[in-house]
Amino acid sequence: MSESYVEGVLPFSTDPDSREDYINTYGGVRIAKLLEDLDALSGAISYRHADDSNHHTLPLAIVTATVDRIDLLNVLDIDRDMRLSGHVSYVGRSSMEITIRQGETHADARDGMIPIMLSRFTMVARDPTHGNAVRVNTLALSSHLEHDIFDKGRRAKEAAKEARRANLSRTAPTADESRFIHTTWARNFEIEDMVPTVRADAITPRQTQLSRAVITHPGQRNLNGHAFGGYLLAQAYDLSFITANLHLGRRPRFLSSSQLTFQNPVPIGSVLDFRSRIVAQDGSKFTITVTADKVDPETRARTTASVFHYTFSRVCRVEGSTEEAVETCGRDLVAETYGDAIRHVAARRREADSVAREEQLRIFHELRLPTV
Repeated sequence: MSESYVEGVLPFSTDPDSREDYINTYGGVRIAKLLEDLDALSGAISYRHADDSNHHTLPLAIVTATVDRIDLLNVLDIDRDMRLSGHVSYVGRSSMEITIRQGETHADARDGMIPIMLSRFTMVARDPTHGNAVRVNTLALSSHLEHDIFDKGRRAKEAAKEARRANLSRTAPTADESRFIHTTWARNFEIEDMVPTVRADAITPRQTQLSRAVITHPGQRNLNGHAFGGYLLAQAYDLSFITANLHLGRRPRFLSSSQLTFQNPVPIGSVLDFRSRIVAQDGSKFTITVTADKVDPETRARTTASVFHYTFSRVCRVEGSTEEAVETCGRDLVAETYGDAIRHVAARRREADSVAREEQLRIFHELRLPTV
């Protein structure tokens, strides 16, 4: 496991050019740029693990299959160096789970690093000629810590398989979920003559929708000649951020991502249509789903390339207050259709799989592997 370990540093404190590349309009760090780095690092770790050390064989084609989870653990500071480190944490037949820690260097912090992000990617290996799945190297475990990390990865993969089997596109909601759908509908709609009317102080997912179209260029390609997964992550995140900004009426705060899927490769030159909408809002959080479709310019036929889910905080500081007072921003979100309700339930399922921040911090520090 430790043989796959890779780390790098973004020298914000000493390199003005790096700061300029990563600074956002609010004076903080551009999370979209960090998502690109996470995907690139996942690829580098995967290729390091899958290398057969034979210069006479073609290297495997490795692609991002899913981003299982990304959690933001602390506020980012553009004036501190950012350290990214990761390794293979679980291996299936042709898949590799990559776990990445991202932190800011600080002399007084535990391990000399303030936890910033904890991420898990799933990468898959393909035959470079025919594209079929190929077996990757097994994972040698040399300590109790590595065995524990591997077991967590195995349980996560089993849970993911079970979630796919119970996908709401294939199975009906549970009894509790059906009651939630009905209760939400009855509470948020005024029904006269069986015609639903949305409350004046509420908004529907359709009303939050935004879109943007891009064309992919050679500078955005990966080693396999398709659009780089990190580029798609960043484009989707920026659109979700704008959607959140318009909903709240002020700067949103990113919290997490989960179960982001790359379903079809995107050849260079493709027209991509990104569409975002708020799909769920519960208490202090709301989730935005962004779908990236490939569009054929001649036929206008659409094929879903990727689906992304980003969760933001709904808690905002009270403007003009001298205290650290907060309030809940944005209008209430209500499902207008059955599809809206199902997307809300799916978002609740994804969030139910999240781990408390205290547990994330414990895992973050536990994952400090010795390098070889």
